[in-house]
Amino acid sequence: MYLTQVCRDSGFFSICSYPFIDSPQLQKGANDARSDDVRRIKEEIALWLNLAYAPNPPLNTKCRSDRGMQNDITGRLLCPIEYDWDDELVRNGIRAGTINISEDYFLRCFYPYGIGDPDNVEKGFLRSGLLVKTYSNIFISPSSSESFSDEDENGAARKQQRSSNSQKKATKCNVANILGMDGRVTPRSIAYAAVLLAFNLTDAGYWMEIYNQFNFRALYALIVDFFEGPSGQAAKRRSQNLLKWWSAYVILPDFIYMIFCLIFATDRFFLTIMVHPPTPASPGTNFWHKGQLGKKVYPFNKAVVYIFEYCTFRIN
Repeated sequence: MYLTQVCRDSGFFSICSYPFIDSPQLQKGANDARSDDVRRIKEEIALWLNLAYAPNPPLNTKCRSDRGMQNDITGRLLCPIEYDWDDELVRNGIRAGTINISEDYFLRCFYPYGIGDPDNVEKGFLRSGLLVKTYSNIFISPSSSESFSDEDENGAARKQQRSSNSQKKATKCNVANILGMDGRVTPRSIAYAAVLLAFNLTDAGYWMEIYNQFNFRALYALIVDFFEGPSGQAAKRRSQNLLKWWSAYVILPDFIYMIFCLIFATDRFFLTIMVHPPTPASPGTNFWHKGQLGKKVYPFNKAVVYIFEYCTFRIN
């Protein structure tokens, strides 16, 4: 399992790109990770789109044959922002192949509400709720993807959580720790999720790097280069801000939740183990500022507050 997760975070394209890596085990880990994620995202995307658009008939969760450009919903999401999908002539041209979109990677599925500015392709790029859901499903937990939606043109946001979801939150914390995300999202993991999202909107019968002349390896490389190879300070600042946005909305809330779980658990430890018994508080007084317990717990809580502040403000 660990090898599979490493292959995911490294990116299955980059692993296969180096000819000097000759490891059947590593190759198998990459293939297993990709196959498992492609299958799961195939099913999840159908469920998300069925819930959002209520198509009749609904999209099949078990195969992609009813998706692609011939489907109005998935076709719109696969359409580059340069073209107006609502224009019937444009739509028919894309479907017939007379309008070539195979080398345009700024797809509507990567933008909030599927809306982008052709004159400013970076605005809203890689901030769609659908992409965040896909990423969260792969790298956090399947249940965590339910927490996100397109809130506005600035990008996806977390929904308000019900109290009954506390168990899911705990699960997400555990999975994120296993992946070693450390409160940060990586460019290659975003690119990996973007490829899986775009591919599962097509009607391809099985995984292939190039489908209908659209190159998924090139899409992956473009997104990685968007983060890792920007030219100029302004471009670097924009890419860094986008990474901070991802970390703030996807990973960090779960990391903060883990810290508060640790605070609670430690307070319970001091209460039950170190105080025998705790000094009873008189009516109307605050027990936490009286006697032995408060003195013992305070130094630890103060340290945790410092950690919390560091993790919070490093993303601003």
